[in-house]
Formats: sequence, C-alpha cells, structure tokens
Amino acid sequence: MLAGLLASCAPAPDRRGPKNHAFISYHPAAEGHPGPRLAVKDLIDIKGEVTTAGSEYLSKSNPPAKRDAECLAIARERNVPIVG
Repeated sequence: MLAGLLASCAPAPDRRGPKNHAFISYHPAAEGHPGPRLAVKDLIDIKGEVTTAGSEYLSKSNPPAKRDAECLAIARERNVPIVG
C-alpha cells in the first residue's frame, strides 16, 4: 500500500529519450559511430567538464577538469565516445 501512495506522488518518467537531467551533461556520439559508447560517473574527471559528484554547489563553483582521470586513458586511446 505504501508503494502505491509513493508512486502516486512521483512524477511520471519521461520516456522521450536522453536529455539533460539535474547536473548531468549529455553529448550524443557522432551519428553512425560504430561500437560502444561510454557514460562516466560524475565523480570522475573528464577534461573540459565540471566534476559535480551530484552536487549543485560543485556544478556552479568548480572549474572544468584540466585533464581526464587516468581510468579514461584506454577509452580515449580507442576513440570510444564519452556521451555523458
């Protein structure tokens, strides 16, 4: 019963496709790009993006990362598109 009450309070999910939510940035891969795409947790530095850790304060007060985190090296070497 509690689940039914909570479900009626929550807004219906938007299923129209990817778009920006909260502090998440989304960058679509080039059209027709074969292979995998990579979404990166907002705790990992991506060059040129603000590392927010899910925080509105950090999203507004931190500068963009100057370099990628080391864990992204293989994805960058293999040209895997980072989409979010």
